Amino acid sequence: DIDGNLLTVCGTRQMKKEVKEEDYYLCESSFGKIERKFTLPDGIDKEKIDAELKDGQLVITLQKEEKLKPRSIEIK
Repeated sequence: DIDGNLLTVCGTRQMKKEVKEEDYYLCESSFGKIERKFTLPDGIDKEKIDAELKDGQLVITLQKEEKLKPRSIEIK
C-alpha cells in the first residue's frame, strides 16, 4: 500500500520445519502477520512502483520521476 510518501509491505509468515530421525522427531513452526513501513524519498514515481516475488524474496523496484532523471545535453 502507498499512502502519501509511506510504503507499507504486509505479508504472512508460514514456516514449518520437520526433522524425522531414527531416535527423535522435531517439528518447529512459525506463523503470523508481518508488516514493515518505509518512507519514500522525494522524487519517486509512485505510479511506477513494481513488486515481484522471486525465489521466496520480495523485490520492490522504485523509479525516479522523469524530471529528476539525468539527461544528456548536446553541445552545438
